[in-house]
Amino acid sequence: MLANYEGGTLAYHELIVFRPGLKVSHIYVDSPESMRGGREIWKLPKALAEFTYSRSFVEVRQDGRTLFSAKIRRRPG
Repeated sequence: MLANYEGGTLAYHELIVFRPGLKVSHIYVDSPESMRGGREIWKLPKALAEFTYSRSFVEVRQDGRTLFSAKIRRRPG
């Protein structure tokens, strides 16, 4: 799941990776505050990564390697 949280008190991007059975395997964020809060409050496996967005593409990288990349198609409405 890819999310872009904007407009709140904490704006950040997030990529959640699931294992079979919808169990969370990894969560990547580009906000140190989100990573700390997720780990301390919710005990979630959050780690920092770099997110690159354009109007038609998204890429998530960590330590120089690509974790996820995708083309974005927007539909009217």
